[in-house]
Amino acid sequence: MPLPIYSSAEQQHSRTDVILLSSMTGIWLLIMALGFLSCWFESRRLGRIQIPPSRLEQLNRVHPPEVFRRWVAGDQAKHGDVPPPSAEEQTCSICLDVIKAEDSIRALECRHIYHTECFDRWFRDFRDYCPLCHRAVMTEGASSSSA
Repeated sequence: MPLPIYSSAEQQHSRTDVILLSSMTGIWLLIMALGFLSCWFESRRLGRIQIPPSRLEQLNRVHPPEVFRRWVAGDQAKHGDVPPPSAEEQTCSICLDVIKAEDSIRALECRHIYHTECFDRWFRDFRDYCPLCHRAVMTEGASSSSA
């Protein structure tokens, strides 16, 4: 079967179609890349949002940051009948790092403890519950006293 012979007008038309299709594909890819970058930058910006001061003040009133070593001693005095948490075995379940004796922590009413920075990040995203047991961080009395 002989190969078809195209006229120069048909070849030019074919070339124009290829250029048009390539240009449209390039523009579409550029729009997709810009959309992706826009979403990525927005997620980065949202990651840097600070906790509203009133919300952080309320958290500091209800669950102030403490040095882990001091918290263990105070917790042992409050809950003498319950075995004290071992300082060597405590891990922040948000970042999964070991909590050291001089680390700043937030201890919740449920006795779960977290690094202050880790819990503040968790709380910043308007999660008002313990990451482990899902008990409310702020009680009704604490919430209404700041209003």
